[in-house]
Amino acid sequence: MKKLFLLLIVLYAVTVQAQLSSYTDISFRYINTDSSSEFFTDPNDSEVKKASGYSGMDWEYHLNYKFNKNLFLTWNNQLFYSEVSSELRNSFLYDKSRLSIGFRNSVHKLSLFLNNRFYGDDDTTISNIAGLDTLIKKRATFAYGLNYELNFGKLEFATSGYYRNLRYLEYTTSQNEWENDLYLASKLGYQIIPHWQIFTNFYYKDDLNQVDWYDQTKWGAGVAYENRFDFFNSVEAVVNYFHSETDELPQYQNDYLFTKVRYFKRFGTTFSSFITYINRSTYNTSQEKLLRISNLIRLQAKYIYQEGRAESSYLLFSGKYNPENSGSKLRLGVNQHLFKDLYFGIAGEYAPDLYNGYEGEFRYLLSGFRYLYLRYQLRDYQDFVGTQKIQAGLSYQF
Repeated sequence: MKKLFLLLIVLYAVTVQAQLSSYTDISFRYINTDSSSEFFTDPNDSEVKKASGYSGMDWEYHLNYKFNKNLFLTWNNQLFYSEVSSELRNSFLYDKSRLSIGFRNSVHKLSLFLNNRFYGDDDTTISNIAGLDTLIKKRATFAYGLNYELNFGKLEFATSGYYRNLRYLEYTTSQNEWENDLYLASKLGYQIIPHWQIFTNFYYKDDLNQVDWYDQTKWGAGVAYENRFDFFNSVEAVVNYFHSETDELPQYQNDYLFTKVRYFKRFGTTFSSFITYINRSTYNTSQEKLLRISNLIRLQAKYIYQEGRAESSYLLFSGKYNPENSGSKLRLGVNQHLFKDLYFGIAGEYAPDLYNGYEGEFRYLLSGFRYLYLRYQLRDYQDFVGTQKIQAGLSYQF
């Protein structure tokens, strides 16, 4: 871990000296819970852990560098630590990063990437993932792959592939093991007339550790529409059919239909809104019926009532209706300029199947996209421990 901190500090210093495009956000938090019992990462762990008064930190760093107009490099890193499991993460300590280097011009874009995620050895929760018939504790995840995109007139093509290694501790035997998977995905599209595109897509997963049970081949076809009529109105829509061949899913879920429609509307320069509808369905070949999996309707409206020097003061409302996944939620928030470079925000959320929550934030702008912030969050979960979180941090972009 010391080497990791040194690497982050060195890269941060190099970024400052070279004046690269970069962004960092570091914050520290204090957490209280309404738990009446202790938290455990291991059912056999006899260590007594307090039920409130936890601390944590989160450090995000993003770097973008252009060697010239065609060659580029990006690096993203997040270091997360918390003393409490109610942060809803599978590890109390982890570091994840993504390094990508590539080439692009007006027609082609090719990038190679490396993803890593390391978990704290002691405080990682027990989990069970598809493809492994045992309880595990994750240790590290590595992924190596490439992305390629082609835009040639009316023709579009995109493909990606990566190889993933998961290192884990088998809970029953305390042995370190590896899980290996290969993923491939492609999409080919052609604009038949203005605003309309037909496309076909393909997905393949090979579970290299098992026989063929968790292998999956999926191909599909669809049509997409996109039109920005003017500054005030735009519409996007897509219908995509998939056929899946796998032993993991029941037969009636092998034919899948995805539909999405989004309408954006702006009134003047102070009020904007959009509404999105998403439907997921499956076709049961034996019954010859189209069965609904889920419906989702999302609405958002924003009203700017005061223009500020750096940020506007506004009201923001959003709502989501998704009963099949217990995902319905309402949110109402306000961002208010107080004086000079000080802003205040407050919001309330109501998710009837999940939680009720409130958030508040003071934000002091230092210059440009640099600011200090102090946040408070209260979450009262239906089936989980409620939490109160105080977070102080610095966001810095240059």
